[in-house]
Amino acid sequence: MPIKNGFETTMELKNIFNNFGIIIPIVALSAFSQKEYKNKANEVGMELYIEKPFTQEKLEMLISHYLI
Repeated sequence: MPIKNGFETTMELKNIFNNFGIIIPIVALSAFSQKEYKNKANEVGMELYIEKPFTQEKLEMLISHYLI
């Protein structure tokens, strides 16, 4: 992302929506599989961290419980 990375964007979105009492799930989709990226994603409030490559079925399975 040209201006903010996904971690910064997640923190900003979480703060904005939390101020209104709205909980939004954020899913990271990344080619990075290092543990520090997964840990950072968790720290900033991302609910899921999906590594590439992935299948449509895997993606649907992982996010299906967030859909109402």
